[in-house]
Amino acid sequence: MSRLLSLFVLLCCLLLPAAGILARDIGPDEARQVLARPPAGLVVDIRTPEEFRDGHLPGARNLDFFAPDFRQQLEALARKDVPILLYCRSGNRSGQAMRLLRQWGRDDVLHLADGFRSWRAAGLPDVGQLRDDLEILAAHHRPVGSQGEADAVRYLRDRFEEMGYSVTL
Repeated sequence: MSRLLSLFVLLCCLLLPAAGILARDIGPDEARQVLARPPAGLVVDIRTPEEFRDGHLPGARNLDFFAPDFRQQLEALARKDVPILLYCRSGNRSGQAMRLLRQWGRDDVLHLADGFRSWRAAGLPDVGQLRDDLEILAAHHRPVGSQGEADAVRYLRDRFEEMGYSVTL
């Protein structure tokens, strides 16, 4: 009997990962890897529009947790046939959204457990930082063809490649 149980456990361990993404919490490094593997699916930022404007993950769409129609918008996302990566500032709001999605039958939801603050704490680039970088570069821009422009292009290419995007110029 114990041999049969051991065989069953072994088969489950081998077959479950092949079933696709299972709903679970992930950290910022794994989230970066997910974003680097196209198609990553939907990246959903559950923070307010103001928080979203201050910076967000590349490719994220904003879905305000406090909006009156939040549940309806989330339910519409639940009907899409793509994996979903959720996050908020600290993981609280997105954790609640993940529980709703799982109640509605979505078992392929990834959740950035400690939220956007863990992404930034890990030193990973976000859209807000890239926007700030562009503004700094624009303030010091030199005429076209100068070494300054080449340095700026190289810098931005490196930043995008850090996020897992391939850049060809």
